[in-house]
Amino acid sequence: MLVMAAASDAHRQHGAAPSTDGPLTTSPSGTFRGSWMTTRKGQRIEAYRGVRYAEPPVGELRFKPPRLITQYKDVVDATQEGPACPQPVQNDYPVDEDCLRLNVYTHGHKGKLLPVIMYMHAGGFYSVSGRSDVAGPDYLLDRDVVLVTINYRLGSLGFLSTGDEQAPGNNGFKDQV
Repeated sequence: MLVMAAASDAHRQHGAAPSTDGPLTTSPSGTFRGSWMTTRKGQRIEAYRGVRYAEPPVGELRFKPPRLITQYKDVVDATQEGPACPQPVQNDYPVDEDCLRLNVYTHGHKGKLLPVIMYMHAGGFYSVSGRSDVAGPDYLLDRDVVLVTINYRLGSLGFLSTGDEQAPGNNGFKDQV
């Protein structure tokens, strides 16, 4: 459902005050303020980054399936990358348990349906993220496609199972669905 909304337009966090110089788009889920990026061949594209697709998986939700966000009340600031999920690899970018974010890159052709590439990063389920510097649009958006990248819970936060309702397991896979 989120990918369909993302493909038709785009998304991000609750209530942050967006800048006013990037593209503005509306989907059935809400209105999103993005930023502009340029592909390797110089094409200008719309980028909607750091869009929260589920409630933060912290506290009581830590080992539970994701609770999807289907409606945003305010204009969503989708101008910056969200944090990567916790991982044992040293990173030069922010890492936080509140990491269930997606990024949408598009040419913004209004009324034209484009193929959607849904990219789920590699990393052995314990490292990497959907950041634009890892899985960016630099090459793919030289073609008429929409690129969606996501973060999902990694390591024990994503895949620990106690065999009961306390930690049913495989939430990293559930984040991806």
